[in-house]
Amino acid sequence: MVKEVLVEAAIDAGAKLLSELDRTEFPVDSMFWVQMPEAGHWRLVIGSPLVPEKGSLIAYERLGALLREADIGLSLMNISVFAPDSTQLSSLLSAVETSGLVVAGPSWLSFGEGVIFRWTSDAIRGTVTCELTQAELSRIWEQERKPTNLPKLLFTMQGRQVTIRFHPQHGPLKGLEQTNQPIQLALHRSRPDCQIQWL
Repeated sequence: MVKEVLVEAAIDAGAKLLSELDRTEFPVDSMFWVQMPEAGHWRLVIGSPLVPEKGSLIAYERLGALLREADIGLSLMNISVFAPDSTQLSSLLSAVETSGLVVAGPSWLSFGEGVIFRWTSDAIRGTVTCELTQAELSRIWEQERKPTNLPKLLFTMQGRQVTIRFHPQHGPLKGLEQTNQPIQLALHRSRPDCQIQWL
């Protein structure tokens, strides 16, 4: 029972951290909680191109500063940052992939031994031509996709800049750019005054 509560708190903290990392432009290709098989404790693992570009020390310094500033309730003691193509990252991600699926949350996917927030760096970006909130854009897309077979998407907005990714429930799915036209159509139906100019 104690472990379950800890995991729920960790999921919430991980989701908040990823939002902060995106907001501060800390590059994240993949991010997930994994239960370490040898010790049984949970570890938050981040795959970031910052490691091969600037080195591990810079990555951890930036992450530590963000954790202190944002007060998310996480410590560097429970976080590992790896290069996206590292064998350690691949091994840990593989351990999560092979465990049993439990549930999909609003922005994460829970497995028996892990929680995935992001599989890949795949994203499309654009600028909206009207005042539009992240919640409104998410609602518009949900209305469009529910009666169809369109994928679940995650939207992040900073001002009028929007970043769109597949929900982790779709795994490391490719072809995100194929959602450009359906997103534009959904937006036009609800907000004819608004468009997304793709970058």
